[in-house]
Amino acid sequence: LYDRSAPVRTFDRFMSHCWSSPGWHKFCALASDHLGPPAFVAASVVAVAIHFAQNFHALPTVATYGVFTGNRYVISVWELCLGEAAALCVALAGHKLCTTQYFLDCVCINQTDRDMKKAGV
Repeated sequence: LYDRSAPVRTFDRFMSHCWSSPGWHKFCALASDHLGPPAFVAASVVAVAIHFAQNFHALPTVATYGVFTGNRYVISVWELCLGEAAALCVALAGHKLCTTQYFLDCVCINQTDRDMKKAGV
């Protein structure tokens, strides 16, 4: 990994590695930290847009009646399904748009050259 690192003048965040936790835990923590809010916004925007589209009869709905009240309710899973799909797209592909620079010590500090590792270079 050290060979894939590149020198930079500044970085946005420092992150130290920990060998005792699984890599996917780190990935999930970083993904939710960086991509959680944009995924939430994407899901909300898509769900509201779908709701308005249904109000103009562009998408089908299902009518049901309340068991106790007998009132007619219009339900749909479009908002849920497409909102979740938008959130998943952002969560899975949003890292391509992320510009945050990290200093990750196990990548940015040479792990094979003992002298460079001691110097922190």
